[in-house]
Amino acid sequence: RAALLPLTIGEAAAALGLSDSTVSRAVSGKYFQCPLGTFELRSLFLLPAVQAVDAEGLSASVTPLRIRARISELIAQENPEKRLSDQALTDLLRAEGFDITRRTVAKYRDLEGIPTARLRRDKTSVLSE
Repeated sequence: RAALLPLTIGEAAAALGLSDSTVSRAVSGKYFQCPLGTFELRSLFLLPAVQAVDAEGLSASVTPLRIRARISELIAQENPEKRLSDQALTDLLRAEGFDITRRTVAKYRDLEGIPTARLRRDKTSVLSE
């Protein structure tokens, strides 16, 4: 694999010889800017509960940033007549191998500034009138 693998805060702390809480405080509320936009530094670290299974059935770690991007992609591709609910998004992500809960999908959707399916549907109906 040529892709970079994300670290957990604990792994970064161990490599630096610091405590987990020290690294966590150091990245909290910090942002970086790149050609893709502005991102929270914490988003680069892997949350231990987020795992994915690839095509070969191997477990891999996934950053919240990658999952948030995939949620945005799925919503951008959704049928305007039948908007994807948080549960539908969860089911699609799980089918792709992401081990994620509906609450996490709702949280990431909110962080991306995307309204709920009902509000997206209402916005479409108002625009078509």
